[in-house]
Amino acid sequence: MEIFSTKINPFVRFAAYRNGDPCLYKKTSYAQDCRLFYIKEGQLVLTVNGNLTTLEKNDVLIIPPMFPYRMESKKNSSFYLINFDYLNNSERPEFAIPLLFSVEKKLPYIIHFADLPQLNVPFKTNVSGLEPFFLNMSKLYAEKPLYFRNELNAYFSLALSQIFKHIINTKPDNMISEIISYVNLHYAEPLTNNSIGKLFHYHPNYIGRLFVKHTGQSLHKYLVGCRIDAAINMLNSGNHSITEIAAKTGWNNISHFSMYFKKYTGFPPSSFIIK
Repeated sequence: MEIFSTKINPFVRFAAYRNGDPCLYKKTSYAQDCRLFYIKEGQLVLTVNGNLTTLEKNDVLIIPPMFPYRMESKKNSSFYLINFDYLNNSERPEFAIPLLFSVEKKLPYIIHFADLPQLNVPFKTNVSGLEPFFLNMSKLYAEKPLYFRNELNAYFSLALSQIFKHIINTKPDNMISEIISYVNLHYAEPLTNNSIGKLFHYHPNYIGRLFVKHTGQSLHKYLVGCRIDAAINMLNSGNHSITEIAAKTGWNNISHFSMYFKKYTGFPPSSFIIK
């Protein structure tokens, strides 16, 4: 189900403050709703969707449903944990839903953001000033006064609005520079929007849009250019055969390499070999 961040109606299912809790949930788990971690002090290390993730003060980590995660270690850490849905659905359980330890079960629907695709996969950022919201939420959930659920959702809506604004106002220049640098160094590897999105914790469609916006090319076209430029340098050096160069610059076979090389330069690879 695709929505816009301005159309959410969040529902908090669980809110708690963890300080010195010995439980680490070291078994890989799959949540049936969203998880938000907000670090007050110390350091919390998790493996999220196969990637080791370190959280420190004011870090926010949001994990969408059914992404695997496991707590690895915590060093004097205190943090807030929120279980929630972005939309209030009366058919969903009101209180905490048990974790799953496999992906056999399929959820009836999963939210996808059209305007903030970063949130469609596990997302980490750093936002200061959120603790008052989460502190009040943890107290409300523990004490459960009259209308506590309404207040929980209201506080969480305010916290999410701050997180969303932070995402929108954070310029992607540094991030896209890191991604382009990575491609420039690893051009010989089988890079895709999916693999880079997983590495940098962004949706593959968002990676594709970033490349077009900042380079004027798709990732595939940019990658082909990197490979051909590297191949030209190798050909001009005279130290490698065409077959070796094709392998060293990431092509599956020499015919594939030759086809793209001629399409890119207008000449076959043999034209660049120094006699």
